[in-house]
Amino acid sequence: MKKEKEPLFTGPHEVKLEEWISCAPFEKLLNIKIIKAQNGCSNLTMPFVFQLAQGKGLAHGGAIVTLADTAVAMAVKSIIPPNSRFGTISLNSEFLAPVTKGILTAKAKIELLENRKIQGVATVFNEDNSEVMKFSSMFKLAKDVKIKKDKKEKKASLMEYIRKSANSAEKEDTSGDFNAMSWLDLELEDNHNSFDIFFDVPWNGLTDAEKESRAIEIRRLL
Repeated sequence: MKKEKEPLFTGPHEVKLEEWISCAPFEKLLNIKIIKAQNGCSNLTMPFVFQLAQGKGLAHGGAIVTLADTAVAMAVKSIIPPNSRFGTISLNSEFLAPVTKGILTAKAKIELLENRKIQGVATVFNEDNSEVMKFSSMFKLAKDVKIKKDKKEKKASLMEYIRKSANSAEKEDTSGDFNAMSWLDLELEDNHNSFDIFFDVPWNGLTDAEKESRAIEIRRLL
């Protein structure tokens, strides 16, 4: 009697990482190694083994994209607390040269944008240190995620965020009478939570006196 094959278990799957910055099952399947991940930058490697080849014997583009995407993800992980929730919302890749052998290296860095978004870029190099792919992606953090930065870095990032946002608002203004401070006062009144990623305590967790003090601190940066 022919033995029936057991059906594949297609999920949902529970994944428990060894550490916050460590490879997930799929990344381990590709033999990805994390060399460095700190301060919003990362360096990862992946060997081009036979299982990663496409029909012509070159490294499969999907595997290279995975390496780059993982590199950006590890850079993101390096600036947020363990078990924070975030995910890729878009990505783009530009293949520059085919890969026929060797170990690939992905170097990534990230930039914090507004609305809890993070822009990531990565470059993948072959074993001769020649560029084989340029990669960019956009990640979004969950609302409760706090960015790990020291006070000096937070202040600089907040200043950049305020000034970029003010410039964008001025370009969209059609009244011809845009006032940056008036705009900021409205933001503090209507969208005060948008500044939470730059502080350890969210706006709603402050006393009235602390809210006033924070508003003054933010205004001084414009």
